[in-house]
Amino acid sequence: MRAILGQLVGAWVAGSVLLGTVALVLVSDTGTLPFRPLDTLSAGALLGVLLLVAALFLVLFVLYWRTADASWLPDGARPAVLWSVLVGGGGLVGWGFAAVVTSAPSSPSRSSWCSPTWPAGCRSR
Repeated sequence: MRAILGQLVGAWVAGSVLLGTVALVLVSDTGTLPFRPLDTLSAGALLGVLLLVAALFLVLFVLYWRTADASWLPDGARPAVLWSVLVGGGGLVGWGFAAVVTSAPSSPSRSSWCSPTWPAGCRSR
């Protein structure tokens, strides 16, 4: 049970720190947009974002190696890669969804996100 808790806490901390740093890069100096598109980043900032995402997968790989006994997967490199890709990919999808939902009410087309049950922040039609 302790190893499972280690996996959960380790993945949460790594994702929060690394993807939080990516978020800071993407929301700085945005102008009228809620976040900066990747094609507007400088080469150094884009490289930094890519290195942070790669670091996330590397940290997840090392985390699996340290807590492999908590997993139902067998020991070895292939299961570690599989676990890292599944956990990291799921985290990126969730992070992207949260970013879109969070930035939607402040976007120019926010009226398309409004519903009758959630009028707060919506323009009148």
